[in-house]
Amino acid sequence: MSEYRLVNPIISEVKTLVEEERFREALACVEKELNAEISKHSKFELLSLRCFLFRHAGAEQKALADADECIKLSPEEAKGYVLKAEVLNSLKQFADAINVVKLGLARCSEGSELEKLKRLVEGRIELKKAKESLGKGDSRKSIHLFTNLLRQPTAAVADADLFKVRLHRSRAFVSERKWQEALEDARECVRMSPKDARAWTALSTAYDGMGRIQEARAAY
Repeated sequence: MSEYRLVNPIISEVKTLVEEERFREALACVEKELNAEISKHSKFELLSLRCFLFRHAGAEQKALADADECIKLSPEEAKGYVLKAEVLNSLKQFADAINVVKLGLARCSEGSELEKLKRLVEGRIELKKAKESLGKGDSRKSIHLFTNLLRQPTAAVADADLFKVRLHRSRAFVSERKWQEALEDARECVRMSPKDARAWTALSTAYDGMGRIQEARAAY
């Protein structure tokens, strides 16, 4: 117990550094502490923090290694599986991410975070299918898939993905010459991400298709 009390302030310090976006200092602090003799619990917490820091630095393979180590240290705890699935999800290895989530659900008594992550990954899979359909010129099928995604509970689609769903559905509506529907999605894109040029381009395209030339120029 005394060992945990000794390292606990270090974990708090690292979390503070992360909150302040002092990531290099946080990583150095974690790696120094991991070289010391620490408890299993403390090692788990530090590895999970380093996993996050590696992900932030774009070192996904190192992040995966730390997530695997977390699972080995505490296979009954959901956090390790969540960490690994999140890395795989960011790498767009969706099937692998789902398998990790399922393994975690089978081993862990508390699986609410895993269930939430499972829905998010499944949403990413459906988004990929919809984009592929649009890319192949099947705009009707893509509209159907995008619409199904928007009908899912909020937890099933990440905020960043909601923007993509609206943006690509607007483009699909343009392909079908459904200008009003395209306009509504484009407006929502502008509301969600007013600094994203793609949203304004979609808005301009919809206005142009409706013959509202002045508004199209203003949006562009």
